[in-house]
Amino acid sequence: MRRAGHWTDVYRTDPHTIYETEAPIFANPDLTRQELDLVAALANELGTEIRSPVLDLACGPGRHGLALAERGFRVVGVDHSEGLLRIAATGASSILAERRPALVCADLRDLPLASEYFETALLLGKSFGYFSDERNRDLLAQVRAGLRPGGLLCVELPDREPYLASMEPVETVERRRATGETLRSEFSCRWDPGSRRLSVRETHVVLESGHELWQGDWDVRLYAAQEIVDLLREVGFTAVVARGTRLVEASGAKPDVLIVGAVR
Repeated sequence: MRRAGHWTDVYRTDPHTIYETEAPIFANPDLTRQELDLVAALANELGTEIRSPVLDLACGPGRHGLALAERGFRVVGVDHSEGLLRIAATGASSILAERRPALVCADLRDLPLASEYFETALLLGKSFGYFSDERNRDLLAQVRAGLRPGGLLCVELPDREPYLASMEPVETVERRRATGETLRSEFSCRWDPGSRRLSVRETHVVLESGHELWQGDWDVRLYAAQEIVDLLREVGFTAVVARGTRLVEASGAKPDVLIVGAVR
């Protein structure tokens, strides 16, 4: 069945399709370990560490929160997709009951955060930048208000300059589905230097049948390292560090990302 519309709408209404098309990210424990190791290294550079309770924002199927819960951290995962939260809850069922993350369905633009409750907040998986500049700023300010003094925020986002330098107008990936069929994913990309936003049309087709699994549009604000550092300082974070790195996804893709740490 063809699913058209903005990516964030399908994210809420058709989580299993999103889970499959994003499998190189969602179903990739090696990628999760890479990201959490980078967070730990950045925290150490800032003179702190990952501490409980942990807020896992845009947690989706819970890959970061579940990994931390298995290590003994107390975690609250927040996402606006009830379907992906159900996938996270299924994954959490193998964790001891007292260690399972609490999962909350909420919009990142209106977070139900208690003041100064969390020691650590994570916004990983390149989940930042999908709102307007003002809304993106408000999100960071909300998260800061939910952190205790000295609390740590880590954000992962595309590293704009190397990303744009290597970007192709059309990017295509093919991979094998669990059914044995081949899924062809195509991403048509357009960069607007005025708004500093990347617009993408995403199409996923099963090659053998020609069945279009899903097509939709999304856009994201891309930040340079100094821009995101300045934005975090603007909303009140003190020590802020941004480090560029290259991750390896299960598909073989090696996206350039920024891992940014900030201390309240």
